[in-house]
Amino acid sequence: MNAHAKTSKLDHEIAVVMRVVEQRTLAFMRDELGLSSTSVDRRTHHARSVVLRPITAIVGIGSRAGLYIAYSYDVGLIRAMTKRYTSGLGVGEDAEEIWIRETASDIVNVIVGNSTADLAKLGELVTLSPRSEERRVGKECRS
Repeated sequence: MNAHAKTSKLDHEIAVVMRVVEQRTLAFMRDELGLSSTSVDRRTHHARSVVLRPITAIVGIGSRAGLYIAYSYDVGLIRAMTKRYTSGLGVGEDAEEIWIRETASDIVNVIVGNSTADLAKLGELVTLSPRSEERRVGKECRS
């Protein structure tokens, strides 16, 4: 197989994964959190570094392509998501930072985990490798 064919196949595999994860993300936000999206911002990077927001959860997908999916949350959004996600659990404000990190990770794991089932139906073999958040909500995030 020549280099162009390999690149085209890889681009196709990545596009399929992104489409499935995007659909699952929008459904989760709507069905579980009552949030609707006005737009979707997706990026593929071949660069060595990417600027991430203060709360970022990353999951590695071990498909033939092998890629990472990062959800980099706006601080106000992840705080609102955490309140909705943990409603009824009696979470105190003193534990908010912990619950924010847990919510960010759990949401990504649920979405990408469900996406793997969709990808398997499409004939894509995938495995998951969760990563912890890259940064924590700090003083600079409080407003």
